[in-house]
Amino acid sequence: MTATPKETADASNITYFGDPIYTYSLKQGIEDGFLAPYRVIRMDLDCDLKGWRPTKGLKDKNGDLVEDRLYTVKDFDYNIILDDRTKLVAEKICEFLAKNNRLDKTIVFCANINHAQRMVQALSELNADMLKQNPKYIRQITGDQIGKNSDLEEFCDVKNEGNSYPVIAVTSKLMTTGVDSKTCKLVVLDANIQSMTEFKQIIGRGTRLRPDAGKEFFTIMDFRGVTDLFADPDFDGEPLVIIDPDIEKPSPNKGDENSTSSDNGNTVDEPTPIYKPVVIIEAGKLKLRIIDEKVQYLNEQGELVSKDIDLYSKRHIRQDFTSYEQLQESWLTSGEIFSKFYTNQKWINSLRNKHKWGNNVDDLDVFRNIAFDKPVLTKTERITKAKNSGYVEQYDEENRQVLGLLLDEYSKSGVKDLSKPELLKNSQFEPFGGLISIVKKFGGKELYQKAVKGLAKVLYAD
Repeated sequence: MTATPKETADASNITYFGDPIYTYSLKQGIEDGFLAPYRVIRMDLDCDLKGWRPTKGLKDKNGDLVEDRLYTVKDFDYNIILDDRTKLVAEKICEFLAKNNRLDKTIVFCANINHAQRMVQALSELNADMLKQNPKYIRQITGDQIGKNSDLEEFCDVKNEGNSYPVIAVTSKLMTTGVDSKTCKLVVLDANIQSMTEFKQIIGRGTRLRPDAGKEFFTIMDFRGVTDLFADPDFDGEPLVIIDPDIEKPSPNKGDENSTSSDNGNTVDEPTPIYKPVVIIEAGKLKLRIIDEKVQYLNEQGELVSKDIDLYSKRHIRQDFTSYEQLQESWLTSGEIFSKFYTNQKWINSLRNKHKWGNNVDDLDVFRNIAFDKPVLTKTERITKAKNSGYVEQYDEENRQVLGLLLDEYSKSGVKDLSKPELLKNSQFEPFGGLISIVKKFGGKELYQKAVKGLAKVLYAD
């Protein structure tokens, strides 16, 4: 019996033990009143959505120049440490507890043990008063800690009503599974989690229902977009069995030399930490902020439904562009400003998801609507407008057909790809002789580029 059968390319509980006799989903458990319902608070940091690029000449904690590249959420706390990011996450956790109850049991899942250590320090600086009352208010519960077993037992103990400490448990992998934390009311995610099995195990830390102890629901605070996994069809459905005949079944007697056993006999894994040199950017050097915070709840269909990224986006875009004409011109000419921010698909997709704009809406339409309240047209509507404008009629039949194919390409990839000559190497352009032949028929490279830019302007003509 298991709450979360492991189904990956490397291991399959169902392949080894056979099909389950009975399955019971999280959604069903909540509906039946056996498991605690939850809400999700999604926090999007500007450096996570946009990525972060060091300013010229920025030095790390050791005095070395920071490599000039775009760092993303996959790098933070793995390849590069932004102390200001850790501080901001800690501040948001403390703000939430202050608004609710500072004695609510909380588990913070970090990227690794080093990250957990720094998170404990950041949280401790913000909770000096609580630590003065009891030094065990915040505890690091990771595989390298000598007192991890006693701290873990005390954290999970619901019988010892006179001692509610530790309150905040900061971990990486140790508390992922095998931990019966019945009174945990807040689960914080600040690690890159892609495994569905691990995600289910982590969420399971909060699903215990204990009305007698004041636990009727719990909150998930997500700083890494991990809760996108709720939208995966495999989250609450039948597990996907991955069978590879070349992989041997594991031996039942084979143990994990890096595992730690909890008192109830379950096994929780804490990988042996392998540290490599990372770049550390000290606190106070960056100005980071939360640019989107939305609260989501589970609806009757078992789906997360959502709250604002619009206001930030509008303010940011209008700082760079005073009019939509200026925005559009920079977009069409791939101005420098766009290489810094506006090509980030994670940010754009956050706007798309909020407004339910599908892929048939161009990125520029998203920006125009958010910043300048311009109506959103689908790519299909823009293509129809362009065809009815008469623009292509100035060219001969063959060149008109080429421009028509470019409009088809716009529907797939957007206007920014139309000016790339490599596009003419695609198979649909072969009947016209390919790249060199097509450019010659337009009168050369300059006239071809002029034709394509004119087509782009027609697409966005008001």
